Amino acid sequence: MREFDRPEDVFAGENPMDDHVSETLPQADSLTKTADYRYAFRGTWDKEPEGRCRVRILEGQGKEQPVMILTELRDNPSTSVTNMIEVLAAELIAKHFPQRFEAVREDPVVLIEHYEPVKDDRGARRAAPTYDRVAFGSWAPRRIWLGGKERVSLSEPYWRHLPEQEVKALLGAEADDFSPTR
Repeated sequence: MREFDRPEDVFAGENPMDDHVSETLPQADSLTKTADYRYAFRGTWDKEPEGRCRVRILEGQGKEQPVMILTELRDNPSTSVTNMIEVLAAELIAKHFPQRFEAVREDPVVLIEHYEPVKDDRGARRAAPTYDRVAFGSWAPRRIWLGGKERVSLSEPYWRHLPEQEVKALLGAEADDFSPTR
């Protein structure tokens, strides 16, 4: 077993998020919300689309990458957004931006996975929302079999947590679930 000087060396050169750390993201003031809806999806073993997530799309007037936010809904009875991200991303990019799969030297979208804050009877289980940037080793869609059905998928996903200030700069009012006192 190889020893590593730093934990980040484990994935050095393999994680596509390494390419996004210094990337300049679109800013909220240059983006307009063009979609906000509940998306019904077929989870891993669902016979019918039983999964639910919220989809928000922000687009700029220029050449900015569109921003797609996928929110795990509390009433989702099926596979989580996290466990379906490569399929959901492929389906939703094909639906909204099929031409973006051909983008050169940039991801087709800035993909954000969002979990709302959750409280339970014992207090705050996850008091703050979470926002993670998701990227893939390859954004080229491919056909897979999942739960006995042919689906479209992207390759292995990678996540990078976005700090609150970065989320607010990117999403503006769409990041409205942070506590105003923070």
